[in-house]
Amino acid sequence: MKSDSESVRLAIDLRDTGRDAWQVACAMAGRGFTLDAASNRVIVVRVTAEDINDAIQYRLASALQL
Repeated sequence: MKSDSESVRLAIDLRDTGRDAWQVACAMAGRGFTLDAASNRVIVVRVTAEDINDAIQYRLASALQL
């Protein structure tokens, strides 16, 4: 993994969705997302410049809809 200065963390709060963040995090990890943390309501995804070049933002949106 590259240094922290070359990536950002995106916190996603699922509290109002009725979804369990642990289950969503497991599904996302299975789809290749790099997760820094998860709780029962929040997922923290690490995003690098390489991820943006690979259009991860579009995969992220569709993964959250599942």
